[in-house]
Amino acid sequence: MLKAYANSYSSFFQATSSSAEKCSIELLDLFNNDNKVVLTDIAISKITLQTRILKTLIFTRIVPFTEFNMTSGIVFAFDIRNERLLASEYDKIYEKLSTGDESMKRFICFFKLNKKFGITTKKIEHT
Repeated sequence: MLKAYANSYSSFFQATSSSAEKCSIELLDLFNNDNKVVLTDIAISKITLQTRILKTLIFTRIVPFTEFNMTSGIVFAFDIRNERLLASEYDKIYEKLSTGDESMKRFICFFKLNKKFGITTKKIEHT
């Protein structure tokens, strides 16, 4: 588990597909050359199926294990129609930050963007 957390990384993703049977969602990594990541997450896969939002933009920290990937627990979701606006606002916020490493700066940017433009999500109880 420590190895997976040591290899974790935060990024900005586009949700492209979801599988209720596998409790997974496929993500396109927009910060890392459009690499694909399959995320195992019961709540997110239910949200995307319930709301039919398969092209949602998501900021999260991926924790990679050998057989699956999970999040660190925090997910900021955005409407894909705001992609250009988010990119522009992200750059403005990032430029003003003078402390922290890249991962910390990314989190601060998306935390602020989530307050202004984020999709409200609610906790889904696992059944």
